[in-house]
Amino acid sequence: MTGERVDVAEEARALLAKATPGPWRWFGNLQLRQLYLATTHSGRRYVMGFRRWGMGNAQPQFQSESIMRDVPELVERGEIQTKEYGCREVLSVSHPDMLLIERAPELLSALLAENAALRARVQAAEGEVGRLTLANADLRESEMLRKDWLRAAKASRGYDDTVSFDVVWSDMCSALDAARGAG
Repeated sequence: MTGERVDVAEEARALLAKATPGPWRWFGNLQLRQLYLATTHSGRRYVMGFRRWGMGNAQPQFQSESIMRDVPELVERGEIQTKEYGCREVLSVSHPDMLLIERAPELLSALLAENAALRARVQAAEGEVGRLTLANADLRESEMLRKDWLRAAKASRGYDDTVSFDVVWSDMCSALDAARGAG
């Protein structure tokens, strides 16, 4: 892998778009020693199956309590549930790895949707931060202009910049009242 940053969500979207659409489920006939992963729609399209390799049968094995176990063991342990229909048909699975494989398309789709929603919220928040930053800069500039005006107004009347505006206001009001009273 190169040093470029990979967008995991984009990679997941691309993989999901190419994969067999879910939902998926485990099916099989254990009497015939058959187990496969297929869609629950579109006439049970196969996603994953097993076939003979060399002289032996092929079947998946899954780790349970640190031991790789064959399908019949998983049935005995209750991690694959079956029903007799003249054969032992797989109804459902509870083995965590099998469930993860089975639910992968649905979980990935949901996570991608949540990721897109969160990215939209982050983008909106970043826009709001930008807007508030500009508003804050405008307020600071306005505050500086008001302080400059007040400093100049105080100086024009002979007041030091350290004199409170309340003192200046009180003096101005007193002088105005005195001028009105004299007139």
